[in-house]
Amino acid sequence: MPNADEKLNKSEQLSVLNEMSQELSAVLDMDAIGEIVYKYASRLMDVPSFFIALYDETNQMLQTPVVYSQGKRIEVAPRRLGNALTDHVIRSGEPLLISDHVQERMVEMGFEMRLIGNAMPAESWLGVPIKYGGKVLGAIVTQTTSTPGL
Repeated sequence: MPNADEKLNKSEQLSVLNEMSQELSAVLDMDAIGEIVYKYASRLMDVPSFFIALYDETNQMLQTPVVYSQGKRIEVAPRRLGNALTDHVIRSGEPLLISDHVQERMVEMGFEMRLIGNAMPAESWLGVPIKYGGKVLGAIVTQTTSTPGL
């Protein structure tokens, strides 16, 4: 896994993404898909905290079938869609990167804090929507609680 000072060149990044797409094309199980995405994301960048949130629009609920905190898989209970960063990514359908001062930016943007895993606030945060057919199905989120600007 690369650390904050190591970067893969474009050809290495493309190779990792190609391997991931080949592996993903052979599975249908959501847990397996989540594990594969985590495995390859870990090869592309440092992902101390990582989760996949799936959105049930009918019930306004988020489930997190894949959650890693400090490299360990943990269980997180489903919750109602609220006003956290992940919820914003799902509602807007747009990626969001907060590279530093996450707590201050959240306050400025009017979002509530949701802590998962080691219950430490994020130093940098990235959320990307999962889309299919123009519909947002959830989000993939990674954050670090120790390295701003990661």
